[in-house]
Amino acid sequence: MKIVITLIALFSLSFYFLTNDINKQTVQYLIDDLINTNNNVNLLIGSSSIKKIKNTDSLSCVKWLNRGMGNSTITNLTNYLSLSPALTKTNHVIIYAGENDIAFGNSVDTTLERMKSLTQQLIQSNSHDISIIKIKLSPARERFHDDFTEFNQQLEATFSNINNVRVLENNLDKFTATSYTSDGIHLTDKGYDLFTQGVSDICQDIAI
Repeated sequence: MKIVITLIALFSLSFYFLTNDINKQTVQYLIDDLINTNNNVNLLIGSSSIKKIKNTDSLSCVKWLNRGMGNSTITNLTNYLSLSPALTKTNHVIIYAGENDIAFGNSVDTTLERMKSLTQQLIQSNSHDISIIKIKLSPARERFHDDFTEFNQQLEATFSNINNVRVLENNLDKFTATSYTSDGIHLTDKGYDLFTQGVSDICQDIAI
C-alpha cells in the first residue's frame, strides 16, 4: 500500500520537478528507495550539512544511505519519510535538522515540536538507534545563535530520557573560521571531522 501511495506522490510531485529543488530531490530519493531493496538501512537525514558529508573516518563503521536535502526543514524530511519505503527498513539514524527551520523564521518551540514528531515517526518504524546532532552556531547566522543555543538545550532536556535516542555535540567552535566555508554556513573538511566526531564515539556500538 505504501508503494502505491509513493507512486501517486511521485506523480504529483513531478509537476514541481523543475521548479522546486526540494521536491526534485525528494522525487530522486523516492525513486532510488523504490529500487533499493536492501534491508537494515542506516540513514543519514537532514539539511545540506548532511547532504555534503563525505566518507569521513567517523562514519565509515557502517554503510550509510545519505538523504540530505539542501535548504530543507524538518517538515520536508518528515514528508519524505512518510512516503519512503526505506523507512520500513531503517536501523540506525543520524539527524541534523532545525537550523533552517529557525533561520527561516520558525520559533524554537515550533522547531522542537517538529523534531519530536520526526523522532516519533522513526521510533514507530522500529528504528533501533537515533542520534540527533546539535545545531551548529554558523558564523553567517549569528543573529540566530541565541535561538540555536536554546533549541540545543531543549533537545537535551526532551530526549535525555528516551530510550534509543541520543543527542550528540557538533564539536564546532563558532569562532574557528577554518571549520566553515566562505559562506559561513557550510563546513570544510576540517569542520566535518569535528561535526561527525560524536558519531565516532558511538560507531563501535552502531557497527555491532
